[in-house]
Amino acid sequence: MAYLAVLEPCAFKSRLTLDELKKALRDFAEERATASVRESHSLKNYSFREEDGMVHLVPPGSSPVGTHYCDRLLAEFISSVIERGYWTTLELVGEDGQRWGYFITAGKVEPLGWLKVVWKGQKPVPLERATARLKRK
Repeated sequence: MAYLAVLEPCAFKSRLTLDELKKALRDFAEERATASVRESHSLKNYSFREEDGMVHLVPPGSSPVGTHYCDRLLAEFISSVIERGYWTTLELVGEDGQRWGYFITAGKVEPLGWLKVVWKGQKPVPLERATARLKRK
């Protein structure tokens, strides 16, 4: 059974044109083919569109819901084409509500994490700190 996930919108400033991005993605996928055939094949199904000077990631079939087997490779590809000095995130939400993703800058990919907070007025307080003096049961 496949694990479905929703790919959140992802846009970034690229130093390449759309045609150059398409070729670069194909080349990148072929370079990685020996590591994982499924990931490499999946990577080739993504595309890009340009709007207002930003490049937007278009998932396979133009639907954000799917089995995104190559999320880490996709983040690595974006890090190779994003314009220096810019950043973006690649975020996914699984069918069970699990979240994961990547913070992407030129040449660097770092995993994202989500922190639970309690809002005290307009100030976010990490859950662990907000509950430090309380008993659970």
